Order: sequence, then structure tokens, then C-alpha cells
Amino acid sequence: MILREGPEGIYRFTSFGEGVVAGFHSRMFDNSKRAEFLEGLRLRFEDLVMVKQVHGKAVVAAEKADPALLETPADGLITQTRGLVLGIRTADCVPVFLWDPVGRVAGIVHGGWKSVKSGIISQALNVFEKKHRTKTEDLRVAIGPAIRRCCYEVGKEFLGYFPGFYYARDAAKGHLDLVGVIKSRLMKRGVPESRIDDAGFCTVCENKRFFSYRAEQQTQERILSVISIL
Repeated sequence: MILREGPEGIYRFTSFGEGVVAGFHSRMFDNSKRAEFLEGLRLRFEDLVMVKQVHGKAVVAAEKADPALLETPADGLITQTRGLVLGIRTADCVPVFLWDPVGRVAGIVHGGWKSVKSGIISQALNVFEKKHRTKTEDLRVAIGPAIRRCCYEVGKEFLGYFPGFYYARDAAKGHLDLVGVIKSRLMKRGVPESRIDDAGFCTVCENKRFFSYRAEQQTQERILSVISIL
């Protein structure tokens, strides 16, 4: 499902097939080495598009590498433009890659608990369906490195936010399976489970490999996850 290629520490999803590149990197690539990471995927830094991530549900349709988008509050990007590199930054939140091989539409989502609670998964699918006429059963989805149920300790209020995915530890706290929430919401909208691929990496368990805000208590570094149509 995942192939490590190019320089060590670069990961690419192979399940999407030809026509698209989707990948992420290890902590070997700090924020100053984004160009090197993209070069390892044979992508260009000048084609990178990112938004101002705010843990909301806004999804932006991008058509060109516009620097102004960095000041646009959003947590998702979608494009049909070949060569454009859509990027989101995470250090525990869930990067969600989306690819419609029929309509040749690519998207990427920053899945923090607030944005998932707000409905960003549904919003991204709405853009695919309404703007690009994508059929959800045609979508391929991949999930990158993120904090997993094993390490995602949260307060009991999350039982109300995500029923069925909160696992009580005691009267006050429990563990959240945010990746499970995302998969469930995708499948409820018609994405086949067989078309959802998961890297399986926990950023906390594998903090020596990936940046983790929770494990490190504080970090300005982020994993850059990208998708680009060839």
C-alpha cells in the first residue's frame, strides 16, 4: 500500500495508481526542507498550494499556485489542475487524501477533531459531488500518519461529540478513535471500505519517525502531506 521511494523518509501511496502523486514525509524533513521533500516526489515547490488551517470545515477549490491562499482560512483543498500540489500540515491531526480517478479530481483535508466535528469530511465530499460530479463510489481515499486511539486521550465530553468512537478509561477521560470517525463518515457517504487505505502510523507511538505536538508538548514542525495530479 505504501512505498518508500527516493530519499529515506519519503512515503508515497501506491494504491491510487498512475496519474496522481500522494505522499508525506518523516521528521527527517523539517519545515525548511519542504522543497527537498517535494523534489523527492518529483514535484515542484513553486507549485505548492496551502491554506491557513483553522480547524474549520471550509474547503477551497484551487486552480493555480496563489500565495494569497496561505491567508485563506480553510482546512481542505480540491483541484482538477494538473501539476498543482495541494498541501496540508499536521503533527497529530489526520491527513486525508482523496482522488477521483474517473473525473481526475484530487483533494486533501486537515482532519483535526474540531474540523471533523464541524463536518469537513462531508463538506469535501459535497465539493467533489456538486462541483465535479464525482460519484463517491469512485473515490480512492488514503489516511496518513496521525494520533491513534492508543494515544489520543480526551475528556468525557468527546463521548457526546463522537459516540461509538470514544472509549472510556475512567469516569473523566477516555480515548478517541478519530481515524475511525473519518472512515465511518466516508463509508456512510458511499465510499467503499475497500477503497480507503490507511498508513497505520501513530504519530505519538512513532514520535522518533514523525512530528507529534502531543508527544513533544510543543513543536512548530509539521508533516507536510501532498497530492498532485500528473
